[in-house]
Amino acid sequence: MDYMETTKEIFSLMRETKLEIPLVELVAFVIINSVAILYKRHKFGLLVSYCFLLYWGFIMNFAYLSGTVGTSPIGMATYIFFGTIMVCLMIASVFMQD
Repeated sequence: MDYMETTKEIFSLMRETKLEIPLVELVAFVIINSVAILYKRHKFGLLVSYCFLLYWGFIMNFAYLSGTVGTSPIGMATYIFFGTIMVCLMIASVFMQD
């Protein structure tokens, strides 16, 4: 498979994938992050962002995304790799000093 076919396949997957995020969770995310920014709690805001992103991208939509990328071993490895990076970033942001 050449580079152009792979690129077209990835963009097609991104165009056709529909991820649903409940409005209540989106509003909670915006409010919590806004309050964190107003009170200059940037580390807390990042932690909240990582948690919501992990939940929305890797937990809430796991069945749909694993069905989509589950047919490709490279796709599932990429999915697990980025999920692991998200967890590592969350842990690192908790232990970093200001």
